Amino acid sequence: MKYLITFERNTTPMPIEQAVALFEAAKLRTSVALAEGRMDCAYASANTKGGVVLANAESHEELWDAIVEYPLYMFFDWGVEPLCDLHHGLDKLIEVVQTQLGE
Repeated sequence: MKYLITFERNTTPMPIEQAVALFEAAKLRTSVALAEGRMDCAYASANTKGGVVLANAESHEELWDAIVEYPLYMFFDWGVEPLCDLHHGLDKLIEVVQTQLGE
């Protein structure tokens, strides 16, 4: 399953003495997830407040685990949107409309 994940900095203070280690751990975790195909892409927003990820997981629970295990988890608010293939959705809409039209 594919997911759009958004994240935005929250007000939890990050201890400055831990910042470099946390950022390095997050960078490594992201690099591994990209290499293993668990993420398609990961972007920080230009406003420096957050970013987006296209992620892949076998289940909602697998995705949950990946998010809460992320080294920067507690410093961000997270949004998750399950995605489906656009062509699948459009094909279904065409089918529904054609049925309603009696075609």
